[in-house]
Amino acid sequence: MKLSIFFLSALSAGLLLSACEKQPATPEPPPAESKPAAPAVAGVPVKLDADQLLQSFGSAGPEEKSRVGKAAQAIRAENFGAALETLEHLLAQGHLTPEQKELVTGYVTQLQKLKQPTP
Repeated sequence: MKLSIFFLSALSAGLLLSACEKQPATPEPPPAESKPAAPAVAGVPVKLDADQLLQSFGSAGPEEKSRVGKAAQAIRAENFGAALETLEHLLAQGHLTPEQKELVTGYVTQLQKLKQPTP
């Protein structure tokens, strides 16, 4: 009787250990990052980080935050014309710190390049 219990215990342990060592039949691919690939102008990728734009206006007034939010949303949707128009209007208002003005000017320059037709 003790021998059969020992045999069954050993068999159960062997089955459990063999089941734990098996690798999945098809490995799961790593999750894709949510960030889309950077758009390219003449083969050179352009860096448009909507999150960086939003963060730089954390202490701005409500109107500036609203415009930057709209521009960031347009950038994420790759609606570069709308983003450009919104940021140009933001620059024209003149209520920006020198750092914010420099950042927005850089984005405007990049968006203008993206809007130009490629030859």
